[in-house]
Amino acid sequence: MWVGNLMLVVLNLPLIGIWIKLLTVPYRILYPAILLFCAIGVYTINNTSFDVMQTAFFGFLGVRLREARMRAGAAAARLRARDR
Repeated sequence: MWVGNLMLVVLNLPLIGIWIKLLTVPYRILYPAILLFCAIGVYTINNTSFDVMQTAFFGFLGVRLREARMRAGAAAARLRARDR
């Protein structure tokens, strides 16, 4: 853990400028890029397009279920610490 954290500090300190510039990328460009990298990652696991289609299907299903829940008036689940 110590070695990994030290390597992250060494890598991230010079790259802070790049991370800040990444925040200025418009959402309409950033979102498809993230989806593309997710699809590439899923494809590289088994080298089958079925896995990519399955991931896309369940992602689409999740979006549709969330929209249906919002239309029904249900609030999103909230995370809070339990009082003990």
